[in-house]
Amino acid sequence: MRFKEKMLKSVLAVIAILLLSAGIGGTVSAAARPGKTSFTRQTEAYAKKVVLKWRQAKRASGYEIYRSEERNGEYTKIKTVPKPGRLKWTDEGLERGKTYYYKIRAYRKLGGQRERVYGSYSSVYKKDSSGWIYKNGYKLYYDSDGKLVKDVSRLIGKQSSYVLKVNKKKNVVTVYAKDGRRGYIIPVKAFVCATGKSTPVGTFYTPQKYRWLLLVGPCYGQWCTGIQGDFLFHSSPYKTKNNMNLDVAEYNKMGTTCSHGCVRLKAGDAKWIYDNCKLRTKVVIYNDSSPGPLGKPKAERLRASHKWDPTDPNMYKLCQRNGCH
Repeated sequence: MRFKEKMLKSVLAVIAILLLSAGIGGTVSAAARPGKTSFTRQTEAYAKKVVLKWRQAKRASGYEIYRSEERNGEYTKIKTVPKPGRLKWTDEGLERGKTYYYKIRAYRKLGGQRERVYGSYSSVYKKDSSGWIYKNGYKLYYDSDGKLVKDVSRLIGKQSSYVLKVNKKKNVVTVYAKDGRRGYIIPVKAFVCATGKSTPVGTFYTPQKYRWLLLVGPCYGQWCTGIQGDFLFHSSPYKTKNNMNLDVAEYNKMGTTCSHGCVRLKAGDAKWIYDNCKLRTKVVIYNDSSPGPLGKPKAERLRASHKWDPTDPNMYKLCQRNGCH
């Protein structure tokens, strides 16, 4: 009798697992299913491959990746990733210029059985002619129209470190991020700046930061980051320690060689360095006839009555209210 009871329990357990894997099981099935995953913004598309990156799903045993050549077409499973903590896979050998669509879903194994239950499919990731391309020693990102993207900060997210390169001759600062062992070859964004004849050339490491600082003039600078000695990155000068007292005449010299030696920036750009670049960030100051891989951003001119920097995040609402920026 006991043998029959054990056999019956075993049969019922197998039936329960089969029903669960088939999606028949009500609240029990829902509780057992893995969570939904999705591709992250760090997914990298290249000319002939795509590096898919996704978020870890709760209760997942692994993931299945599907591909199609039409968004609403038939998707074929191309890869099973059997480790829940592995969140990256590269699909190589793709046709240059061709569009591909991807979906991913998590699965969960049930006990020691081969049966699986699945989470929901992710949203579709589209791989088209856009993507990362290695060119002239840099890693550059192009949009779907083949146009160079000149600010990839949101695309790659905040990095643990950067290198700042200042082209003294052209008055432009380019921020670089690291591409693994290849080094700092990803141009993240570029800032128009104003250097001076005495701006030192060489390699330096940022030693300190100041929210406001009294400068030569006398005048004041916002979001100051030291370079070496008295030379700093800082906002265009203010006549007093007040966001509403910008020296407009000096601001309108942005993009030229006019400072006492510091590297002047728009307030928003100075703040970006202040917020994102840790102390001991490497700074390279050099002279070159080429502005850099991202070119030189335009230097906007302000009316004499515009007594604040339009890129200053503290003054954004004022520009909105006035309808000027």
